[in-house]
Amino acid sequence: MRPHSICHLPPPGSCVRVVYGLDGFELFAIGILIGVAEEQLLIEQQADQYGPVGPFRLAIPYSSIIRFSAGGVR
Repeated sequence: MRPHSICHLPPPGSCVRVVYGLDGFELFAIGILIGVAEEQLLIEQQADQYGPVGPFRLAIPYSSIIRFSAGGVR
């Protein structure tokens, strides 16, 4: 995935769900979109494939994103 592959990214503060690859594994993150950078998506992750996690900032490179969806504002 590249920044130009999404026509309209949601505004910061939107709830996002991201499936991304890391070392051959597919991981899942749910969180609040903080912003975007040239090469990565920045979220405050609040849950993963195992359930709720303590909020922390996660930078996901665009090249690792498999699926992305957004909906709702916190």
